[in-house]
Amino acid sequence: SRARHAEKELRQLEVDASRLRELEARNAEKKYELYRPMLEALGDLLTPGGSERGTDRMGELLPQFMTFVATLGSDEVVRSFFRFRVGVRNQDAQPPAAITMRLVSDFFIAVRNDVGVPGTTITGLEAFGMRINDIYSEQALLDAFTMPFDELATSVGWTPPWDDAVGN
Repeated sequence: SRARHAEKELRQLEVDASRLRELEARNAEKKYELYRPMLEALGDLLTPGGSERGTDRMGELLPQFMTFVATLGSDEVVRSFFRFRVGVRNQDAQPPAAITMRLVSDFFIAVRNDVGVPGTTITGLEAFGMRINDIYSEQALLDAFTMPFDELATSVGWTPPWDDAVGN
């Protein structure tokens, strides 16, 4: 009968949906394990007393991570890591601390989107501000995480190197 057939199709759809959820969870877990060393190294860099350890780890991780992120990272992760990497390594225009913090927080949020919290609504302030004592004591700190990026760059007098690139 039609009802029995529809019920059977519904059960199969539920099984398929369950398998898809399990696959997505495994994929997110695997991606997180690939992102984890870089996230930890960046965390060390930004933690008082951990910058030397973070610098050492970053040097070891970068070549392999750049290959991984370029091939398996989401567009948002690739773009945010590119901006972080190019922005902080630009010898002609080292960014102010506010820019570096923002680039790192943008990368963290992009990873968060990629590993299973798509469409996350948290801001850099929420994701990254927890690392800063007295975050609300200086407007410049708040601006680093809440201003649109282009406005932030202008306010601190920094031109992103990708703005100077050919074709932009």
